[in-house]
Amino acid sequence: MRFGYFFMPLHQPEEDPTLGIESDLRTVELAEELGYDEFWIGEHHTGGWETIPSPEMFLAAASQRTSRIRLGTGVISAPFHNPLEVAERVSLLDHLSRGRLMVGLGPGLLPTDFRYWGATTSLNRERIHEQIEILKKLLHGNEPVTHHGTHYDLDDAWLQLRPYQSRLPIAITTSGPASSSTELAAKYDLMMISGNFIATPGVVLREHPDALELRAAHYGTSTGRHNWRLATYVYVAETTKQAFDDIRVGAERFAKRYLTIMAPFLSQVFEDYKGQPLAEIGIEQLARKCHWIVGDPDDVAAQLDEFNESVGGIEHLLIIGGGWQPHHRFQASMDLFARYVMPRFRGSNLGMGRAFERLQASPIIFGDI
Repeated sequence: MRFGYFFMPLHQPEEDPTLGIESDLRTVELAEELGYDEFWIGEHHTGGWETIPSPEMFLAAASQRTSRIRLGTGVISAPFHNPLEVAERVSLLDHLSRGRLMVGLGPGLLPTDFRYWGATTSLNRERIHEQIEILKKLLHGNEPVTHHGTHYDLDDAWLQLRPYQSRLPIAITTSGPASSSTELAAKYDLMMISGNFIATPGVVLREHPDALELRAAHYGTSTGRHNWRLATYVYVAETTKQAFDDIRVGAERFAKRYLTIMAPFLSQVFEDYKGQPLAEIGIEQLARKCHWIVGDPDDVAAQLDEFNESVGGIEHLLIIGGGWQPHHRFQASMDLFARYVMPRFRGSNLGMGRAFERLQASPIIFGDI
């Protein structure tokens, strides 16, 4: 299993924005130091909590502070932009990162973002289908692109700066039923990121990789489970009690003050019984209802193992992070996960464990040596 971060990132509206951005950049540096494989960061323009309007600019800065970790736009709200401009920006970023870029695309999520562009969910889904077709030709094709479609017009368009990579990886995100996003990923041979962003039922996530492979077989493309990433919330502390105490204030504030304002129906998702007052819902209930993975290293490993089995195997896990707790506590969680959870799924400490078992079975007795 490979591991990374899908960073929103979340900052309280009361926080200093410059310091928030700096802490996010330090998080990318730490992720590389701890051996994480990927770091994705997204685009938002409104709402007051997620403050990166251009993931390309953020990742350009991060690329100069790192050398190994792969960097992903998670995601560019593609329908808000001209595809030629997107292609030029990601091509430049691929050079700045020396070929570490992955391009994540999505239709956008925040309703207030949509109002800025006079967009709707259905309109943006139409646009992203058309845009991906254009982007693939611009980034990977060998001929100038002329396109006169429903939403975009290009005449003899050509990238003078081609991507650093011969094939720039492109991903599409989804958090709903396996339908339009799966179709899009399969048709255009894309990676797919399934996000447990807002209490997505496990049964829905379980359908995604199988549906992706089924549709890929239909189109004759090679994408599939190996190109599928699952993103969910994870927090680790020395003890399970400490883990819940650490995130209690921040996670409850995130769920009750942000999510339920953005998507009021979520208050019903959080309930244990119909009409349960929001004030009565605590962190333990939120974690259970939203499928968050919270606890000490042993508990987190057990929950992740159960999650892994329930979806038929995870090759790439992305931890959704940022905003629940002070930066130093989030760093501690990153460290504990890398130090004590990741080795169980990578097998990197298998030899050490067996060596210790052999020592226990055959202890040295004084006089033997």
